[in-house]
Amino acid sequence: MILPFFLLFLGVFAQNETTTEAPNPIYSDARCLPECIFESNIIETRSIEYFPQNCTTVCAPHGLHISISTDYTEKQLIDILKNMKHLIGNLYVSRSKYKSCKMLENLETVDCYNYGSFTIEMNNQMTEVGMPKLTNVSCRVSISNTNMTRMNLPNMMLVKSPVVNYSTIDVEIYYNSPDFCITIQEMLNLMKPDYIALNRFNRMYGSYCEIPDTSVFSLKTCDIENSTLAGLDSGCVQLRGDVKIEEGDEEYVKKLESVETIFGALIVRGTNLTNLQFLSKLKNIMSFAKEDPAVLVEFNPLLTNVSLPSFKRYLSNAHNPILFNNNSAELLKNPDHCYSVRNGVTTEMTWIAKFDGKVCEDIERVSASPAAQDKSAIIGGSKIFSLFLMLILFMSKC
Repeated sequence: MILPFFLLFLGVFAQNETTTEAPNPIYSDARCLPECIFESNIIETRSIEYFPQNCTTVCAPHGLHISISTDYTEKQLIDILKNMKHLIGNLYVSRSKYKSCKMLENLETVDCYNYGSFTIEMNNQMTEVGMPKLTNVSCRVSISNTNMTRMNLPNMMLVKSPVVNYSTIDVEIYYNSPDFCITIQEMLNLMKPDYIALNRFNRMYGSYCEIPDTSVFSLKTCDIENSTLAGLDSGCVQLRGDVKIEEGDEEYVKKLESVETIFGALIVRGTNLTNLQFLSKLKNIMSFAKEDPAVLVEFNPLLTNVSLPSFKRYLSNAHNPILFNNNSAELLKNPDHCYSVRNGVTTEMTWIAKFDGKVCEDIERVSASPAAQDKSAIIGGSKIFSLFLMLILFMSKC
């Protein structure tokens, strides 16, 4: 009797396994014509007869792979892939021998249904991706090539797939050449959707490429990388380079009143500033350095108001990307100062902002403790007593 029940259990289990497996959405995607589905995966001589070379939209249910097994020259690949403008399915260019993805230069869109992969990794000879026509990508993006110095993806935008209603889109650009730089335009494109997770594993670093011509931007863009605050133009909306405000720069901070995005870090050190109101329009601080925080405000003894009302997004590899150290003691008496900075960016990652080594919750606990309240009461009482004595002395003179 045991055997029949066991077989019945296996049958039910197998049926459940079969029914819970999600079908590949490519086969029901109206954009995928039967004759344009690539049922293999690697582009190589053994599978090339199955690749739909005449289709402008190619659907790859098993992904499109250009790898160490791809046995074509770059020139041959360009000819094979020249008609493909839209790819539906994952794209992998991995462990290949090519110096760029020039073979995909006509590719305009890649749709991985938001959760699939756009992966260009471990191509040791690759110095750039080089896909200037690529615009919309609905994938999780990962780019990592040890000798790559440029992306050359000037138009790539991360967008949600038009055929699904879920999203896990994120971007990792990591472990490239020490000379790797990303352009301001490329970073602007990655920043535009607020649902994109940038630098999820804190390994996205390099530098920002020099700007040959700032007039190409619709918003006034200035380069402060090799300049000082004193020499900066007024009216800049976007800045390339770390913004350093130091002793003697107080008279120039008004030049920053129009700034919305810093492609670099914000450093305020050793000044006599009492507030940061001149940064009221600042929305984004996108540091591309390897370890430095995005915001470092320290040794400003008169600084009692650190509100950054528009600050919403940062990029940094530091574990604590927002640091305030050794400023006015007033900042530690009220947790609202810390919360006002941190909550504009996140309400979940409590560790990202620290004031003198304390997260906002630590400051709140200390300020609410009986000892802190007693100290405050003593200080308040002392002030009242001093005023009372001054009043008595004044009346005695009269």
